[in-house]
Amino acid sequence: MTKDEALKLAREALKRTGNIAGFAHEREQAAITAIREALAQPVQPDSYAAIREDIAKWNQHQWVGLTNKELFEILDKANTRYQAVQMTEDKLKEKNT
Repeated sequence: MTKDEALKLAREALKRTGNIAGFAHEREQAAITAIREALAQPVQPDSYAAIREDIAKWNQHQWVGLTNKELFEILDKANTRYQAVQMTEDKLKEKNT
Protein backbone atom coordinates (compact mmCIF):
# COMPACT_ATOMS: atom_id res chain seq x y z
CA MET A 1 0.00 0.00 0.00
CA THR A 2 1.36 3.38 -0.96
CA LYS A 3 1.41 6.45 1.28
CA ASP A 4 -1.37 8.04 -0.77
CA GLU A 5 -3.52 4.90 -0.56
CA ALA A 6 -3.05 4.77 3.21
CA LEU A 7 -3.94 8.45 3.58
CA LYS A 8 -7.06 8.04 1.44
CA LEU A 9 -8.13 5.04 3.49
CA ALA A 10 -7.63 6.96 6.74
CA ARG A 11 -9.51 9.96 5.35
CA GLU A 12 -12.50 7.81 4.39
CA ALA A 13 -12.53 6.10 7.79
CA LEU A 14 -12.50 9.47 9.55
CA LYS A 15 -15.31 10.74 7.33
CA ARG A 16 -17.44 7.68 8.13
CA THR A 17 -16.82 8.13 11.86
CA GLY A 18 -18.16 11.66 11.62
CA ASN A 19 -21.15 10.54 9.54
CA ILE A 20 -22.13 7.87 12.07
CA ALA A 21 -22.21 10.40 14.88
CA GLY A 22 -23.94 12.94 12.65
CA PHE A 23 -21.06 15.43 12.80
CA ALA A 24 -17.30 15.41 12.68
CA HIS A 25 -15.55 16.26 15.91
CA GLU A 26 -12.95 19.01 15.76
CA ARG A 27 -10.10 16.51 16.09
CA GLU A 28 -11.39 14.31 13.27
CA GLN A 29 -11.99 17.35 11.07
CA ALA A 30 -8.41 18.54 11.69
CA ALA A 31 -7.09 15.08 10.75
CA ILE A 32 -9.18 15.03 7.56
CA THR A 33 -7.86 18.49 6.64
CA ALA A 34 -4.26 17.43 7.30
CA ILE A 35 -4.69 14.32 5.16
CA ARG A 36 -6.27 16.35 2.34
CA GLU A 37 -3.32 18.78 2.42
CA ALA A 38 -0.78 15.93 2.46
CA LEU A 39 -2.42 14.31 -0.55
CA ALA A 40 -2.40 17.63 -2.43
CA GLN A 41 1.37 18.05 -2.04
CA PRO A 42 3.53 17.10 -5.02
CA VAL A 43 5.43 13.87 -4.87
CA GLN A 44 8.77 14.44 -3.15
CA PRO A 45 11.92 13.12 -4.80
CA ASP A 46 13.55 10.19 -3.10
CA SER A 47 15.25 11.95 -0.21
CA TYR A 48 17.30 8.87 0.57
CA ALA A 49 18.81 8.64 -2.91
CA ALA A 50 21.61 11.08 -2.09
CA ILE A 51 22.33 9.27 1.17
CA ARG A 52 22.49 5.93 -0.64
CA GLU A 53 24.92 7.44 -3.19
CA ASP A 54 27.13 8.76 -0.37
CA ILE A 55 27.12 5.36 1.31
CA ALA A 56 28.00 3.64 -1.97
CA LYS A 57 30.91 6.04 -2.48
CA TRP A 58 32.05 5.57 1.11
CA ASN A 59 31.90 1.78 0.75
CA GLN A 60 34.29 2.08 -2.20
CA HIS A 61 36.69 4.20 -0.13
CA GLN A 62 39.50 2.25 1.49
CA TRP A 63 40.00 3.17 5.14
CA VAL A 64 43.52 4.36 5.91
CA GLY A 65 44.77 3.79 9.44
CA LEU A 66 47.83 5.07 11.22
CA THR A 67 51.22 3.46 10.94
CA ASN A 68 53.14 2.50 14.06
CA LYS A 69 55.53 5.35 13.35
CA GLU A 70 52.62 7.85 13.30
CA LEU A 71 51.19 6.41 16.51
CA PHE A 72 54.54 6.68 18.33
CA GLU A 73 55.00 10.25 17.08
CA ILE A 74 51.61 11.17 18.51
CA LEU A 75 52.42 9.49 21.83
CA ASP A 76 55.74 11.33 22.01
CA LYS A 77 54.17 14.72 21.30
CA ALA A 78 51.01 14.39 23.42
CA ASN A 79 51.14 15.66 26.99
CA THR A 80 47.87 14.01 28.07
CA ARG A 81 45.72 11.08 27.00
CA TYR A 82 43.07 13.51 25.82
CA GLN A 83 45.60 15.30 23.64
CA ALA A 84 46.74 11.96 22.21
CA VAL A 85 43.15 11.06 21.33
CA GLN A 86 42.60 14.46 19.69
CA MET A 87 45.83 14.20 17.70
CA THR A 88 44.93 10.67 16.60
CA GLU A 89 41.49 11.79 15.49
CA ASP A 90 42.93 14.74 13.56
CA LYS A 91 45.48 12.53 11.81
CA LEU A 92 42.85 9.97 10.82
CA LYS A 93 40.57 12.70 9.46
CA GLU A 94 43.49 14.10 7.48
CA LYS A 95 44.24 10.71 5.93
CA ASN A 96 40.65 9.71 5.21
CA THR A 97 39.06 12.84 3.77
